[in-house]
Amino acid sequence: METNRTFEQSDTWTEEDCLDVTTFSLQYAATIFHSDPDILGGSPVFIATRVPIETLLDYLEAGDSIDEFFDHFASVSGDRAISVLATIRSPHNNI
Repeated sequence: METNRTFEQSDTWTEEDCLDVTTFSLQYAATIFHSDPDILGGSPVFIATRVPIETLLDYLEAGDSIDEFFDHFASVSGDRAISVLATIRSPHNNI
């Protein structure tokens, strides 16, 4: 059975909704990675490590698997790495 769905005004994102999602995303991101001028010159790193986020992206861009990244950087949890990738990929923020 096919259902036709009509969209109401409440189904659209307002600018305020986008700002709320961005604020939440940035607050959540701050629990996964951070930037400190005293750590690797301020490059964003995974919390509680000195592993730059850029290193994960470099591995993936080079065609390496995420498992290979974990083999070399065991201090980074799988949940944090996946969360970073999801945060970066989110269309509602500009990280």
